[in-house]
Amino acid sequence: MPYRATSDALDAPLSVLLVTSMETKRWVLPKGNLVKGLSAHASAAQEAEEEAGVLGAACSASIGSYRYRKRRDNGASRMVDVDVFPIAVTDELDEWKEQDRRERRWFSLADAANAVDEPELKGIIRNFRASDVAPAIAAGSPASVREARRGFRMFSWFQALLRR
Repeated sequence: MPYRATSDALDAPLSVLLVTSMETKRWVLPKGNLVKGLSAHASAAQEAEEEAGVLGAACSASIGSYRYRKRRDNGASRMVDVDVFPIAVTDELDEWKEQDRRERRWFSLADAANAVDEPELKGIIRNFRASDVAPAIAAGSPASVREARRGFRMFSWFQALLRR
C-alpha cells in the first residue's frame, strides 16, 4: 500500500496510491505474487514499482490481509489472499513498466477506502496510520517488526469484532 504524507508532521493527512486493474479498470492496490528470493515486503515494493511507478521504504510487517476474487483470462476465477505492506513513497517515477496498462491516482484515506471493492481492504485503508508503522520502517530490526506484528494482530482482531 503506497502512501505519503502531505507534510512532515506526525499527524499530517495521508494519501494512498491506487492503480486500475488491467482487466476491469477498478481501483486496486498494486499487488502480485511473491518474487522468488525476495521477502514478502520486498516483493510488495517491487510490485509497487512495476504497477504504480513508485519507490519507497516498505514495512516488513503486514498491516492486514484481505481476500478477493481474481478473474483469469479464460473466464474462470479463484479466491486469492493478499497481505498488505505499507510503503512510504519517496520517489514517483515518470516512466515505469506498466504505465501504458494502468492509471495511477493518489487518494485520501477515506476516498481510497471508498474506491476499492473489498470490505476488508476498505477497513485496512480507513484505519491506517503511518505513525503505527514508522518505527518498524525506520528501525528495521527484528524486535521492532515483532512488536509491530503483535500490535497489528491485536488491531485486526478488534477490527474483526467491529464488523459484526
